[in-house]
Amino acid sequence: MGFLSSSEAQERTTLSQRVFNIPVTNLAALRNISLDSGNKSLSMSTKVLIGTLANIDNSREVGKQFGVSHATAQAFAQGKNSLQSTEPNAELKARVDAAAATSRGLISALANSKVVAAIERITDDRLDTVNDVNKLADVASKLSKVTANLFADKDNGTKIQFNIFRPRVRDEGEYEIISVEE
Repeated sequence: MGFLSSSEAQERTTLSQRVFNIPVTNLAALRNISLDSGNKSLSMSTKVLIGTLANIDNSREVGKQFGVSHATAQAFAQGKNSLQSTEPNAELKARVDAAAATSRGLISALANSKVVAAIERITDDRLDTVNDVNKLADVASKLSKVTANLFADKDNGTKIQFNIFRPRVRDEGEYEIISVEE
């Protein structure tokens, strides 16, 4: 346990290059990380990589592939330097969160491009061949759900509302009369 096979390293290298924009030369060294062989000191970049992959993948698998325990991979994902850390390391947490956001953006962009490609394959000719009204309604319903999800409001239901009240109108008799002498 602890060493990545060449195919696993290549797979992680490709993912990591796309997600983190890390050159292959830096990732080649990650193949030889093994905590079993006594190398217990991991660089910040390695912790960020393991933590981010643990956020978007199975932390057990990520831990196995990088030679750390599943709990250590989860600790890195939470921004902690080790299992003994009670508080997250601010730098590690910020870097893991930023990398996770980047990876979610890439995954979302990839998924959106696949959705667009699938929609482009639904041509007028194909729709004309569908004779069942229920099937056409089903297609229309599913396409409307796709567009609703793609263009959904991203502010999680938080709405800002302004309430503006007009001043109360008073009669002239309600005002106090002040006498001014010249």
